[in-house]
Amino acid sequence: MESTSDRQEIGKRISELMFMLDLNQTEFADKVGTTQTTVRNVSKSLTKPRYELLESICNAFPGLSKDWLMSGLGEAFPDGGPKAPSPMAKPKADDYLMEKLNALERSWRADIDEKNEIIKDLRYIVDNLKDQLNTALGKLDLSEEMPPVSEGRILEFRPVSGNQNDASLTASLTVRESVSLVG
Repeated sequence: MESTSDRQEIGKRISELMFMLDLNQTEFADKVGTTQTTVRNVSKSLTKPRYELLESICNAFPGLSKDWLMSGLGEAFPDGGPKAPSPMAKPKADDYLMEKLNALERSWRADIDEKNEIIKDLRYIVDNLKDQLNTALGKLDLSEEMPPVSEGRILEFRPVSGNQNDASLTASLTVRESVSLVG
């Protein structure tokens, strides 16, 4: 009867074999003729590998030692064959992921820079509108009492000339009656 530690050791050797062959779980499963889920479960020692799977692995990779796969004795490829990549060499999947991460970071930084420029422009417009409003309020004769905005009336702010990025934007403040559509 196989113990949990035997199952874990076989799972470790299968993971080591995938590393030696520079294959991910899906690629390994395709070569062996099984599913990625089976490879994942066996390599993580979640399930016991069936004898047929071990046979398929040995058949898929000529030169692989069945003794090494089953018990860890000897070398994986005693007659020479794939060796583990140098610790200095990055697997191709890492290069791909790093390239994608770097591209995402560049895109994110460009988006942030663009949004910061928009915020800067909007702050400039708001400051300019404040100055124009203060100037306009200074010219108003406030000795006359202005009627309060009563219920049913709406204070509306609408640009009259210029565009949103124009510093000389002028605006009109009007009070209009609201219309009730409820009968």
